[in-house]
Amino acid sequence: MAVAAIASLAGSAALLPAVAMAADEPALTFIVDRSDGDMAYYMSMSAEHIVPLLDANPALVFSNSGAVPIETFRREGSFDLADEIFRHVRSDRPAGANAFYSMSLMLHPTDFPLPFETPFDGLTAVSVCTVDYDFSTFAPGDLNLFYGAYAYEVAPSEAVSLTFPATGRETLDVVIRHYTDGRFVGEERPSLADGGTLTFTPQDDPMLPVPPAALAFAGFAVLLLGAWRFAIPTLRS
Repeated sequence: MAVAAIASLAGSAALLPAVAMAADEPALTFIVDRSDGDMAYYMSMSAEHIVPLLDANPALVFSNSGAVPIETFRREGSFDLADEIFRHVRSDRPAGANAFYSMSLMLHPTDFPLPFETPFDGLTAVSVCTVDYDFSTFAPGDLNLFYGAYAYEVAPSEAVSLTFPATGRETLDVVIRHYTDGRFVGEERPSLADGGTLTFTPQDDPMLPVPPAALAFAGFAVLLLGAWRFAIPTLRS
């Protein structure tokens, strides 16, 4: 949705319901994908969070009644919205390097949940719009927002942080799923305080270390194989 097409929509923050999450359900889910020196992250949250979490102008997404004008999204897409809605989220990298560039922002109905576990799931969520349903009466709580961003030349050991604006909201539960070259390497479950910072810290490779006994057995097997290969010609002669 182009910002110019919705500039006349009035703000509706007062119409947004208070956000209440189940105790065992994270408010935010991130998928962090590192590969070939670059890094991308994908974010999933309820559309209700764009005001209390992002401090975004509600008129960018919601109509006067608090509903979502999905027809506008269908016609014009939502690529231009990403930078505007996430403008108050600061991304930081060491040495002042360029931070993240927005990919896309999409809305999907919560009644038809998309898988959101892997980098492929994240890329699909921000690339495909499920437009075959009747969205005319959908309120923010009926939709999930998916956002994707990427950065170039990120060192494998580089930690990258996101700082969210202070809006007076409550602390939110977060899940961060880490991937390296498409391989799952770990999961974190931090809490995000009002105005707080999330740090994407590289995770250790989850491959289990080889026990010393296994190494000793492997060495013995190699020696035995070498001795056997030496013994065969001798026996044949």
